[in-house]
Amino acid sequence: MIVATIVGLALLFAPALTAPDPSAFEPEGTSAMWFWVAWPVGALLCGIVTLLWEAFGKKE
Repeated sequence: MIVATIVGLALLFAPALTAPDPSAFEPEGTSAMWFWVAWPVGALLCGIVTLLWEAFGKKE
């Protein structure tokens, strides 16, 4: 989830910081509109890794 947070924040801030005029930045049509998708994807990946870990992990 830390990686998902880094990706989400990068998607949010990268377009605004690279815009010619950040004060007039409009998020429509950029990755800033979709930054929130990083967290559901990260949660799904964590769930898949947990299932695989439980299925193929060493038993005590």
